[in-house]
Amino acid sequence: MRTLKIYDKGFSPLTTFLEGEYSGLEYRQTLGEVGDCGFVLDLSNPKVTDANLRHYNRLEVIEDGVVQWVGFITQKTVKLSVVEIKAKGLIGLLKKRLVGSGYTASGDAGLAVSSLLGTINATEDTGITFGEEDIITSVNLTFERQSAFDAIKKIADTVGAQFEVTTTRKLNFKTQVGSDLSSSVVFRYNSGQVSQANILRFEVEDDGDAIITKAYGKSSTLSSSQENTSLKANFGVLEGFRDFRVANTQASLDGLTSSLCQGPLFSPSIELTPTVADNFKVGDVVRIQLKNKLINLDDSYQILEKQVRVAGLEKHITVRVNSLIQSIVYNIGDINSRLSLLESKV
Repeated sequence: MRTLKIYDKGFSPLTTFLEGEYSGLEYRQTLGEVGDCGFVLDLSNPKVTDANLRHYNRLEVIEDGVVQWVGFITQKTVKLSVVEIKAKGLIGLLKKRLVGSGYTASGDAGLAVSSLLGTINATEDTGITFGEEDIITSVNLTFERQSAFDAIKKIADTVGAQFEVTTTRKLNFKTQVGSDLSSSVVFRYNSGQVSQANILRFEVEDDGDAIITKAYGKSSTLSSSQENTSLKANFGVLEGFRDFRVANTQASLDGLTSSLCQGPLFSPSIELTPTVADNFKVGDVVRIQLKNKLINLDDSYQILEKQVRVAGLEKHITVRVNSLIQSIVYNIGDINSRLSLLESKV
């Protein structure tokens, strides 16, 4: 049973839409970013009211009693007989809340994020509470009326952390969020055993436009120069600069400047067969086994994005995982042609 539960902005229940009362349900979660959700309601349903569908009312997608997605309503498109609803992930509320003028986040990064969230909730409760943290690296950053989301992201960039708001409304700030499920959750395709595959499509875009091998940063009188020697050996000197403004110490500025260095953006997108169990979430580490004439891949990867499309009783899941090594990416064209067999054989 899959339901859509609507709350007011304080998470007091308003109504629930049952299976058959909505259609076109899709939702997406992305690590360290704001996810989204969409669905369609019939205007003849008495539950479809201005009060129930007010902007910033909270929304939960619930499956068999378990919350799969949580967020808030942002847009309604009214047509002759239906209304299309769009929502954003709950973490998006932190983009609508500002830290004060001259707000300083200092000390252990995890505790600084916890304190920042507490300050935001003191003005009006977002419904998000602080969860787990394991970062003890210190930061010293000053923000000037920036969004809480941007401030947390700056702190994360400084210390190389990840953050998420879970479906239980907990803000986690860790070296790596999620669980290691690589021994139990396996996405596979073997050209010699197509009938056992659970990967329907596999696609990678290899984008080198954003490569930076040497980065320069400044903040007031401080300056920093950071270089990734491995990237430089492969691609040469490709430079970038940013005035961060928020860093108060050399260590904080060095961390932010170092985060500018990045390699090619190639993050694989994998569409799974509808039979795959939905027992993983964004941040989890899963195993990918991919074998054909040219490639023999068997390794663990973190899920960066998960998109779910509901069609009747079926769930169609697409995930994006962290980067594959370049030797795999450069042979990816061969995979695409072989995976087309799945559409007719699986």
